[in-house]
This record gives sequence, structure tokens and C-alpha cells, in this order.
Amino acid sequence: GLSTELEIDPKADVCVAEVIGSLAGAEGAAAIFTDARHRLLNPGGTVIPHRAVSRAGAVCLSEVMGGQPVAFAHESIKYLQGIFDWNGAPFDVRLRVRNPVTTAIVSDHAPVEVLDFNGGLETEQHATVTLSVDRPGRIDGVLTWLELWCEPDAPPLTALDDKTSWASV
Repeated sequence: GLSTELEIDPKADVCVAEVIGSLAGAEGAAAIFTDARHRLLNPGGTVIPHRAVSRAGAVCLSEVMGGQPVAFAHESIKYLQGIFDWNGAPFDVRLRVRNPVTTAIVSDHAPVEVLDFNGGLETEQHATVTLSVDRPGRIDGVLTWLELWCEPDAPPLTALDDKTSWASV
């Protein structure tokens, strides 16, 4: 069932869950863990994972794809058009990319979302970041990726460098 509908007694000391998306909060992790911390955990209880951060850097999309042409398959265009029609207008499309070529990142990178599950967890965030271009190249997109700390003092898993189930977007 849904944790938001769960009642337990006694309360727990540890909450372990995997509601992290390729963008850290895409699956509602902030709201779910906020509810769990207030209703289901004892004071001082611990949430695992400890922290999740979505980072972003400027890229050349064709380089991200390993030099392959960037295009939708002809067969997929009718589905994309159907989504645009349902929305009432076209919009920028997010693409999930497994194992992006990291040399395609032509800027530094910055956090665009920070979820501290054992601290001041915010369910709504707004971020403005400035990226500095590090090398010459075409920029036609922004690549985002997940960094995830299971323990506070351990190094994070990063979807950009580690083999994880999270793709970059």
C-alpha cells in the first residue's frame, strides 16, 4: 500500500525506501519522506538514503549520444505529436540517457535540487544556477544526473559515473 495511508505502532527508528527518480524528486520523495518522518518515525529516526542531489551541466546532445545523430525514430513521431496535441502545444522533451559520454559536458556543473532526507527537507524548491563554460563547443542542452548518499559520510553513488538503475536526463 501507500506509506501515506499506513499507520504503525510503535513508530520506527529507521525508514528505508527507494522512491528516488533519475531527477531526485521526480517520484515525490520529498513529500513521502516528510510524511514518514512526521507520522511513522520516532524523533531522531533515520531515513535511508540520507541525501539526494540532482546536478546539471551544459552539453552538446550529439556528443552525449556518442556522436550519433540526434533524432526520433520515424515510427515515434506520431506518438510524440499525440502528446503535443494532448498538451495543446509542443514543449521541450526530456530524454533519459544511459551511460552518456561525459566529455560532452562543456561546463562546470551545479546542484539544481537538493533533498536532505534527515535534515531540512523542502517539498518545493526553486533553483537558479550559473554554469561556466570550460571548453569550446556547441551547447544545445542540459544534462542532469543523480548523486545519492546512502550514508552521510560515505561517497555518493552518481548516475553519471557509476553503474546504477538511474539514467541521466
